[in-house]
Amino acid sequence: MTNKRLESLGSLELMVLLVIVKLSKQKKLQVVLSNIRHEISIATQKTITSAAVFNCLVRLKDNKKLISVTMSSSQEIRGGKAKQIYSCTLLGEKILIEHLSRINVLMIDSGIEVDSLPDIQKKIPSLKIKNPSKSLAVELEPI
Repeated sequence: MTNKRLESLGSLELMVLLVIVKLSKQKKLQVVLSNIRHEISIATQKTITSAAVFNCLVRLKDNKKLISVTMSSSQEIRGGKAKQIYSCTLLGEKILIEHLSRINVLMIDSGIEVDSLPDIQKKIPSLKIKNPSKSLAVELEPI
């Protein structure tokens, strides 16, 4: 499938989509900006600004339609402000799967072996790795 959305998916956008799927599945934390930023900082071991993540979220929502936003109820703690809760759209899941599949094909074709597949799957429980000894085909459970 030739798709401009897929072709222009950057590494931060890919990480943001993966974290949104991960947090949605865990249901421990709300899928809000601060939690997304925190998860990416842990995964990359780099500091990432809220502005960078916010701009990425805006692109994914407004330009690419890969995520959607709902508003939480207002909270007194936040001065009556509601939180923006993010979720991956069906199109977002499809694009994410296609993107990861293309990366996996390139890794296989390059002879790159991934010894840490079980560790990756523990960190991102919604990823299901098919036949990890033969290939790196990846699929996401539907939300």
